[in-house]
Amino acid sequence: MSERLRAALPENHVPSAFVVLDELALLPGGKIDRKALLARAGTLRMDYAPPPRNEMEETLVEMVQQILGVSRIISS
Repeated sequence: MSERLRAALPENHVPSAFVVLDELALLPGGKIDRKALLARAGTLRMDYAPPPRNEMEETLVEMVQQILGVSRIISS
């Protein structure tokens, strides 16, 4: 999907991550419940994420995982 988006959009408009959900969490009024979306995200699948090059980058990856509440970030 990202390859097709890169062909049609400027690089800064292409999402760096995609999260697949079975359904959107909705509030009683029918709006999207953004807090519930974060809880349902689980593992974040990165379309492109080079491996950490050094100890500092490894630490940053661990911090991002903790902040986002994901168990791991998978690079393809």
